[in-house]
Amino acid sequence: MRRLIVSSVYALCIMLFFLKGYPELLSYHEQYQLFLFNADYLIARLSVAGGIADYVSEFLVQFCYIPFAGALVFTLVFVVIQQLMYRLCYRVSSCEASYPLSMIPGLLLLAYMGDENVLLSFAVALIFVMLAVLLIVNIDGKRRVIAEIFVIPLLYWCAGPVVFCYVALMIISNITYDMLSTRKLVMSLARALYAIGIVYISYKFILTQYIPNDVWMGINYHRNRMTYPMMQFVVEASIVVTPLLARLLLFVKLKWFGIMASVVVLLGGSVIVLSSYDRDKYTHLYFDYCVRHQQWNDIIERAEKHMPHSALACNSVNLALAKTGQLGERMFEFYQCGSRGLFSVFERNMVSCIPTAEAYYHLGMINEALRCYFDTQESILNCRKSGRFSKRLAELYIANGDYNVAMKHLANLKETLFYSSWANEMEKCLSDETKVSSQPQIKRLRELRFTEKFFFSHKTTKLLVRLWNGNKNNKLAYDYLLANIMLECDMESFYNISSTLVNVGFMNLPKHYREVVAMFALQGVSLGEALTPDLGMMKMVKDFDAAFLMTSDRRKMLKSKWSDTYWTYCLVTYPSLDATTGATQTKH
Repeated sequence: MRRLIVSSVYALCIMLFFLKGYPELLSYHEQYQLFLFNADYLIARLSVAGGIADYVSEFLVQFCYIPFAGALVFTLVFVVIQQLMYRLCYRVSSCEASYPLSMIPGLLLLAYMGDENVLLSFAVALIFVMLAVLLIVNIDGKRRVIAEIFVIPLLYWCAGPVVFCYVALMIISNITYDMLSTRKLVMSLARALYAIGIVYISYKFILTQYIPNDVWMGINYHRNRMTYPMMQFVVEASIVVTPLLARLLLFVKLKWFGIMASVVVLLGGSVIVLSSYDRDKYTHLYFDYCVRHQQWNDIIERAEKHMPHSALACNSVNLALAKTGQLGERMFEFYQCGSRGLFSVFERNMVSCIPTAEAYYHLGMINEALRCYFDTQESILNCRKSGRFSKRLAELYIANGDYNVAMKHLANLKETLFYSSWANEMEKCLSDETKVSSQPQIKRLRELRFTEKFFFSHKTTKLLVRLWNGNKNNKLAYDYLLANIMLECDMESFYNISSTLVNVGFMNLPKHYREVVAMFALQGVSLGEALTPDLGMMKMVKDFDAAFLMTSDRRKMLKSKWSDTYWTYCLVTYPSLDATTGATQTKH
């Protein structure tokens, strides 16, 4: 009963950890792979060491498309690891008090997965190893020797280099379960040399296209194959060391040791796990998760609590504000970094362009969205495809009328579990133009699309003007246009476009636009009777102006009552931006 309670608490904590604490991690793993139900995909995985573990893990990770299902799958993986480890511990100690120790490898693995590029295939590989040990230790005599001759190479090809954990566990099991003998030492040494020989032969004659580090440390354990974090080896060591700790419990006679060990392991593990998940990094991942599911208010709420100071975060927050109609009202309540806060400069990686691509997508700049999504998918570190990006690409190609190219993406999506129904529906529509045009998302994109190609040498403000002029109902484009002008502190452009403010359908002119109007009025420049600032706003701008001129250290304005005004951004924040943000001299 005690074991059931401990296991239930352990499983519940992990379930809540993924489902409520870090659902963005589940989404992150799912969006950087595309599991296909076809023979070619299976053969590709079987062709490398550890490929079976990789295939199984990708099959499981696809369920992260549904957060609850993904959290359940990850929880089951961790519970299986804990239960297998308990059986290994019990074999060498026959001690019920070793049960809390069986949670140590799982908690260390959970901490290691704070690195978002650690693949679930590493956990699956560890399960294969422990299962192999529990099967082989029950075979005696010569049959065990014969079994291991086949099991070690098979396990290496299924699970990868964690086969050395199998070797170490077998040595520990043999030495601790029975009396130590010279024969056992010789067999242990022979087992280790045989495993090394298998890996070396694979490297020399089969896996010739891989570098030695991949062959000896794991091809599919980490998304970045050039990285082999120390925590990987810590987790592997914990699989081996935990049974030894369980063996030591035979010499511990403390009463209530099991309960005390459970509390210590759970609390200590919680501290290690929580300290392994960087808040800024996971805030970015959470923003991406919310952008994907169009949970705009959740982005704003998280930004109100904790706002990282980066262009990537600005892209997501500004898009959320624009989609909820709050960009002109609340933009400067949050960190801004010049025009990069709307569109990040392109970087060849699989993360930084996603918010920019989403902004282009919602604005209707199809060609630019295509480029960003394509480049992002091709930048995935382990060269996989993405269900999320493939769907977006197919959608954008259809909106552009490039049906032949769209069919290539639909063909892959048709062989998936969660994207197939959409792909089949879209494929049927392609034979009938009226059906294609009736699709709500395709219809929206075609109405908004900006057919000219966008190059970074062009001025963003001019492009947004042309995008809005092409469709005056594109309110998002207008908000982005004014935001871009204000983020660049381009007062001349704001003056030229100010006459449109009274014709775009604002019930009440947003706060930050009124602040710019008040700045002009303070300098004696009128923008017309319809844009005359109210007395309250004029009093505020005059008070700000007096405080600004009297303050020697103007950075104090960032913590004043005017910190969330456009005036503070324009006169304090913007001039201090680093050159890499694209900031230039304020244009008054």
